[in-house]
Amino acid sequence: MLGTRTAILSTALGLSLVGAGPQAGPERTAEGHSEGRGDHQLLISSAFADTDAELLTIYGWNFGHRRTPRVTLGGAQLEVASFGPYEILAVLPADTAPGSYLLTVSRGRGERSRDAFDVTIGSGVEGPPGPPGPPGPTGPDGPEGPAGLQGPPGAPGPPGPPGTVGFLRTVIVTPVPGDPVASGAALLQALAGVVDAASDNPYLLKLEPGVYDLGSDSLVMKPFVDVEGSGEGVTRVTAIGAATPDRARWWERTTRSSGS
Repeated sequence: MLGTRTAILSTALGLSLVGAGPQAGPERTAEGHSEGRGDHQLLISSAFADTDAELLTIYGWNFGHRRTPRVTLGGAQLEVASFGPYEILAVLPADTAPGSYLLTVSRGRGERSRDAFDVTIGSGVEGPPGPPGPPGPTGPDGPEGPAGLQGPPGAPGPPGPPGTVGFLRTVIVTPVPGDPVASGAALLQALAGVVDAASDNPYLLKLEPGVYDLGSDSLVMKPFVDVEGSGEGVTRVTAIGAATPDRARWWERTTRSSGS
């Protein structure tokens, strides 16, 4: 009785695989026989089905080289397109449905001249997924991307320390060209006009370049009122006895009243 072996024909991209084994004929000996098959036993080792090309390729041993072998699939004889001792190319019917089939190859009537495979054409049962592979190495840094949208404003920060009180009022004193006495009178008049100076309302009298002669008067400072010149040798305030150092003064920087 003809023995059979079972293989699964699994489909992937139109290609179907039958059995396991090499995809080429076995190694030949000097006598033209296959290694290990010197008894001329016909044997099917594997088969590959290309459903798109409608071809079935069968590999094995001792298929013959003179008489065309007979190939059947599920009892239906297939047309043999080409053959050799180790390979048969048969035409696969276009209407072959997925399922299990008995594949036979014979080149005569004896038991040594035939072989059979139980095969399944179509997708087999999908196996479980394999374990994940190890992570690959880190790739190089990519180019810098475009700037993102501006984010929302942050929360207000804590208040800073109290600052010094600045001048809320500044009075510019302009000298009278060529008349130091009139210029001195303008300075005294500006100082007298400040009547609301306070700690929260300080004043600054800014003297422009020139000579301010106070005559016999003196410059009596008021609380919270400062007097500032325009630089050394540029702004000068004089009075009677100005030739003595204690009666003449160069206004180089702010002279601040103590406020007391």
